[in-house]
Amino acid sequence: MVLSSVMGALILASPHVFADGDVSDKSETISLSKVIFVENTDQAKQVLSQYEAAIERNEQQQKACLRSCNALVDEGNSFKQRKKEFIKTNGLPLVSILGGPGYVPETGLMLAVGGLYSFSTDRSSKSLQRSSFSLVAIGNEMESGVGFGLRSKQNLYFNDNDIRYVGRLSFGNQSQYYWGVGYETGKAQGASDSISMDYRFVNYDAELTFKAQNDWYIGLYSGFVTTTQIVKTYPYRR
Repeated sequence: MVLSSVMGALILASPHVFADGDVSDKSETISLSKVIFVENTDQAKQVLSQYEAAIERNEQQQKACLRSCNALVDEGNSFKQRKKEFIKTNGLPLVSILGGPGYVPETGLMLAVGGLYSFSTDRSSKSLQRSSFSLVAIGNEMESGVGFGLRSKQNLYFNDNDIRYVGRLSFGNQSQYYWGVGYETGKAQGASDSISMDYRFVNYDAELTFKAQNDWYIGLYSGFVTTTQIVKTYPYRR
């Protein structure tokens, strides 16, 4: 496949007024409107770089634009959407940032930061699900101190999804409140250091499955390491 056939052609977009008065030169953008599969991996990466260059150029145009800029904004959003579609269609790697704050009564205020790396084990297979690795760091704060933990999940797909591997890893040193069993017990006691528990944990489990027939899978499940150590407890007292 000839690379130039998927690169698109130069077109002249609707005119925009820029800070330096230049109208025609900066309104030219690369048209990458057709998302197709590129068999050669290196060529696919080159086309992806064209999307990235077009997005960067569009952002520069938006910064310089003074009026009639809505078309540039729409054009930039379109490039970003087509870039994502191109990555998925061609099975190229994609990195996503994950994170945000949270709160639950048992662990208090939490903050999670991490990322997701997704890819395809066979770029030529359209039905194959994307494989992924995720890693997220989680911290929580309670009266007894600050806890931390790491969470990771691995999803691997092979042979048109006929072979699947799912792994889950978690470890850390965290704290949580324990009110006891039952609603009335928890209602009678507020969250405080007297009902907190500090613990260390390391857990990993995985499953490897093979497609048997239709949507039925058979396979193996194993918990390689499962360790929970209670460091300190403050039992509930009436």
